[in-house]
Order: sequence, then C-alpha cells, then structure tokens
Amino acid sequence: MQPGVSGVRLAQLVRDLGPLVRDVVSGAEDRDPLIRFAEIVDGSLCVVEPSTVLLDVGDGAADDPSVAEALGVPAIIAKHSAELRRRLLASPRLGRAHVVLIEPQASWFHVAGLVRERLGLGTFAGTTGGDSEAFGTDLFEVANAVSELVAGPVTIEDRDFTVIAFSQRNQEVDPARAATVLGRAVPQEYRDLLDAAGVHERLAEAESPLYLELDGLRPRLAMPVWSGGVLLGSMWAVVDGPVGPDREAAFADAARVVALALLRRRAEGRGGRRLRAELLADLLSRTPDAAEARTRLGLADRESRVLAVDLTGIDEEGRYRIADAVALQLTAASPTAAVTTMDDQLYAVVLTDQSAVRIDALASRMLRSIAMPAGYVAVGRSARTLDELIYSRRDVDRSIRVRRRMGSGSEVMFPEENTLGAVLIAAEDYLQSEGVDPVDGVLGRLLAYDRDNATDLLVSLEAYLAAIGDVATAARRLHVHPNTVRYRLRRAAEVGEFDLQDPDTVLLTWLGIRRLQMTGPHSRARRSGGTVDRRSDDDGQ
Repeated sequence: MQPGVSGVRLAQLVRDLGPLVRDVVSGAEDRDPLIRFAEIVDGSLCVVEPSTVLLDVGDGAADDPSVAEALGVPAIIAKHSAELRRRLLASPRLGRAHVVLIEPQASWFHVAGLVRERLGLGTFAGTTGGDSEAFGTDLFEVANAVSELVAGPVTIEDRDFTVIAFSQRNQEVDPARAATVLGRAVPQEYRDLLDAAGVHERLAEAESPLYLELDGLRPRLAMPVWSGGVLLGSMWAVVDGPVGPDREAAFADAARVVALALLRRRAEGRGGRRLRAELLADLLSRTPDAAEARTRLGLADRESRVLAVDLTGIDEEGRYRIADAVALQLTAASPTAAVTTMDDQLYAVVLTDQSAVRIDALASRMLRSIAMPAGYVAVGRSARTLDELIYSRRDVDRSIRVRRRMGSGSEVMFPEENTLGAVLIAAEDYLQSEGVDPVDGVLGRLLAYDRDNATDLLVSLEAYLAAIGDVATAARRLHVHPNTVRYRLRRAAEVGEFDLQDPDTVLLTWLGIRRLQMTGPHSRARRSGGTVDRRSDDDGQ
C-alpha cells in the first residue's frame, strides 16, 4: 500500500481482530486484498464501494456468497458456526470472496468499532473501538437484565470504582446513585462513606452478595466480580430492603457473566491500546510506515498536537499505570487520541480541530490524572501535516530537555516558553563540542576574583542584568545600598575587562551567566541575601 492511502490488507485486519477470529474461508485468487471501507449488511442488498468488507449482521451475506460476487466486495465478516463453515467449504458460489468467521459471542458493536478504527474511518454511531467501552453495550444489557431480577437500578464498576455500565431503571434513585452515574465514578464523599463502613475490605473478601445499609442511603446489594482469583470490579444494585435467596442467587450468577465481559473488555482494550501505541511510535519516529500510521490513527488532514510527560525514574509498572490513566483521560475528550512511551517519555497525540476542550485545560486534566510529584506536560505546536507533527514532537522533546536542565517551569509548557532555554542548551552543546570552557573570559575572571577575595561581583552583576539595568531593584534583591551595587559594577567591569555600555558585551555576559545557572552553582553559590562585600560598602558610600 502506498503511504497516505487509507486502508489495510485483509491479512493485517485479521491479525488486528486477533482472538475474535475463528477461521477464514477463501475462494479468491487475490489472497490478501486491500480493504478500504466497511459496511454493515443487515439482510438487504446495498450499493457499496470496491474494497469494502461487509459486516454480516443479518447473517445473509455469508450464507449466500453470491451476494459478495454481486456487490464486488472482497471480504465478509460473519459469526462462526460449524454448519455455516461446512456450507461455505462446499459452496461452488464462494467466488472471489473471503469469509472471516468470528466468535459467535462477539459483539457486533465491538467488531464494527475495531474494523473501522483499523481502517482509519472513525466508528459507527453508538460504537467505539480500541480502549473504549466497545464491550459496554453488552454490559448495559446485562445491567438492565439484572435490574429486572432485583427490582432496582444496577451499576457495574471496575476495580477503581469507575462506572462501566448501568441499567436504565432509575425510579426512586437516591443522590449517591445519580451522582455515580452522571460522573461515571463513585464520588469521593460516598467513597469515604464506604471506607468508613469497611465496605471495600468486605467486598474484597466476599464470595456472595453483600446486603448493605448505610447512613443516608437506600440499601445496596453489592457483589464482587472475580476471575481466577483476580478482582475485576463489582456490581451494585439499589434495593428496597433484603432480597430473597432466589434474587440473591441470580445477582451472584450475573457476576460471572460480567466477569467474562470484563475480561474480554480488558484484553481487547489493551490490544487496541497496544496497536495504537505501535502506530503512534511509527508516526513519531517517522518510520517508512509513518504516513500509513497517521492515516490509521485518524490524523490525516486533521489539526493535532503532540503532548509529552517526562517518565525519567518511573519503573515499568508505573509507566504502564501512567499510560493507562492518560489514555483514559484523553480519549474521553478526543476519542482518536493515541498514547505511547519511548525514550523515557510518554507521548500523546490529540486532535484539536474539533475539540471542545482547550489544549491547556486538557493537559492540566491529564496531569491531574497521573498524580506525579513535580510532574508537568509539554505541549507541541499545532500540526496538520506529517512534517509539522514531527516538529511538534521536537517541541516537546526540547521542552523536556530544557526542564531537566533548568529544573523549573510551568506545569503546562508550550514551546514558546522554552525558546531561551533551548538556545542556551544549543549554545552549551556547541561550545562543549568545540572545547570552549563556559567560564573562560569575563565570567572566568569574575569567578576567580570573587573566589580569591570573598567578594560578590558576579552575583551583583547578575542581579543588575536581571533587573534590566535598574540599580535600585538590584539593590533591593541583594539587600544592599544602591551605591554598593554601583561600586561593584565598576569593579566588575575593571576585573572582568568589559564595557557595560556595549550591548553585545552585555548580551554575551548575560547568556554566559544563564549558562552557568544550568551547568552549576557558580554564580548562585555566593548569594545569601545578607552577604555583603564590606570593602565595597566602605569604598562606595
């Protein structure tokens, strides 16, 4: 496939669908056709573009392979059955089509979302792919069914008490349940209430539903969702009072169904994240597949930005946790967002052309989600082309390098904030490559004089230049008399052999001081607030 052409080969699509695929029955000479479009077929014929894969929701297209021949499509995805496979293998009308047989229990919502995401087409209405709630549709159905069994509203939550699905039954709901559903997570005040009652500890040890009566809330029925000794989440129902053994048993049985769905959701979500992470790594590293990766990520001809977080010192488990938290935050605001980790940094790309959230607000939310001490997010420039995206990555790399060297900055860093730092680092790199000592010349003479005479000439010069030549401001910062500053400046000019009236000399001297601030404590070591060169005071006043 040529770079920039939307679509994937059938073999790649089958690999991307992974464990959902049971078998592929082929009758075509082209063993690996290009797939560029996807359409749902619910039993009626339709006009489709060439290179289209049909999602056989109505079980009619795969049952009659001549449908594919008539429509001129290269592939059909259908749910597997032994009878269908037998008929396909015996059919003389398989023609040019490939039939991909998937697990009978697979959700069409999930399959549709995955296929369209892999093709860079976005998702069908009501569906999502990758690390999303693609399996959430099935869980909503489970929640509704359980709600009828226990005669009360139901929520299904993951291990972090984030709401994954909830029932439509909302009659007589209390404020806690309403806030949980609206916020898609248990509010902190109710978590505190549960913690105070020891509910989480009891839930982690429970093998059957817990009946809970908590102050200010309607009674709850809670059931942990386990699989292989691993706690996957929990299921909650608001009830009027104690339930009978039949309803309690039905509630417990439903937890096993939820466990299977959560396992699939987690595995498929991680698989989707892993695929998008690999595509983003190809894009940001500008491999030969970068243009194709950009298309498959849904970024082609769209305005986007690169964001990055410094992961230096974070172990592998911590990096996975951070990447997971960032992915959840970003996809909530920008469903096509992708996250990957490379070179001790986490990178994310988000669309900004249609985002309702400002990039600085999105970066701040992302920072709060990872809760890193002294954490910060670097934001790259806005980009529409592949070249601009690479420059956006260079922006964040440069910002992180400046932050590592300078040690200070804002929590959300835009490239224009780090221009001077980048220039200083580039100058430092160049001078080091040329063997130039940063303390040669003016600064070297001042440092040597201050060291040998216990004076503060360089500190005073630094304060004066930082105050843009305002002696009074420099004096306040140094806690000395303005005349002392004037005297020190004259001595600094004599010792350093430079002219403070020469703008080029002043510029080079200031850049040298800033370089010293990056490379060591030379100019700051003598600043102590009350340290005063007494000979200067005596001579200057």
